[in-house]
Amino acid sequence: MNRMFIVAWREFRHTVMTKAFLLGSVVVPVLLVLVSIGASVFLKPDIPALRGELIVVGGDEVFMEHLDRQLHPESPPTSAPVIDTSSPDAMMESAMAASAAQQQHGRPDTSALVLVQSPAEDIEATKSRIREGTAAGLIHVHESTLTRDAEGGGTVTILVAPESPPSHLDLLQLASRRAVIDRRLTAMGMDPESIRHAMQRPSMSTIRIGSEGGEREESEFGRMAIPMGFMMLLWIVTFTGGNYLMMSTIEEKSTRAM
Repeated sequence: MNRMFIVAWREFRHTVMTKAFLLGSVVVPVLLVLVSIGASVFLKPDIPALRGELIVVGGDEVFMEHLDRQLHPESPPTSAPVIDTSSPDAMMESAMAASAAQQQHGRPDTSALVLVQSPAEDIEATKSRIREGTAAGLIHVHESTLTRDAEGGGTVTILVAPESPPSHLDLLQLASRRAVIDRRLTAMGMDPESIRHAMQRPSMSTIRIGSEGGEREESEFGRMAIPMGFMMLLWIVTFTGGNYLMMSTIEEKSTRAM
């Protein structure tokens, strides 16, 4: 028993009580967290404005109105909502709302963007204008895409310049998709804004009744965060300790310490 303790203490001392173990198991995860926070704070991308003529092919007047409303919102958000810390569930809901508001706040400036309708025959000429930089892009709504019975949901092709940032392409895709859906709903006699408000998810509250008559509110945030935290901890321990266990096994086989 004494010999087993001596061997175990030797392995512990040569594996755990080293600078490499401390660096790999403690310092590296902390540095990863600090770098990710610093990158999100100090490395915010400078989103260029989306300006010029945006050519639209295949869309009618109603589609153009909805597309213009998506690209030129009446009241863009100026700041993100405050995080509610009264309860874990309220904090999670307000964090999701703040994230959505931050995405809207970080969208490109489209105040100088002009929508222009064009026939399908001018697509090749529009491509040349996009290459030369005299047009911001092209949105081609294919035939029957605006109808509710469009096969496979229809097709919309977006053409942008080679140097266009991903934020411009994401905005054009989102605006085109919403404009097509709003056009279909309008043709069916429905108000897209009313339907969008009606589809907002209500906040849920779950109360667990105890066996002795007490009541306790169930936390959705805890149900999601605690398993995820243990999963990340298990991942870190496995990848960190597995390397040292392998090196100890190799050293033991090579020196025949046992």
